[in-house]
Amino acid sequence: MPATIKFSSASWISFISYILLAFISYYIVNYNFSKRYEQYPNPIRCGMPLLGIVTASFFLLFILILIIVIQFLIKRRIENRSKRQSS
Repeated sequence: MPATIKFSSASWISFISYILLAFISYYIVNYNFSKRYEQYPNPIRCGMPLLGIVTASFFLLFILILIIVIQFLIKRRIENRSKRQSS
């Protein structure tokens, strides 16, 4: 028998996992850039790659929230239809 999980639990797990993985990716990119600049010293450092990672993270967070809302609305519509048919 497959394990079932409530919609709210799955949504919170997705949301928290995404935030955690976004922070981890930021620190990995920051570490890699630091190591690269240690290896190839350059007085001018560009912060645009880090800004790109942060912007992409916010954009993907917006998409995740949008998908969760759409799934919730579909779930609610299906439940309402099944209640009407059973009545």
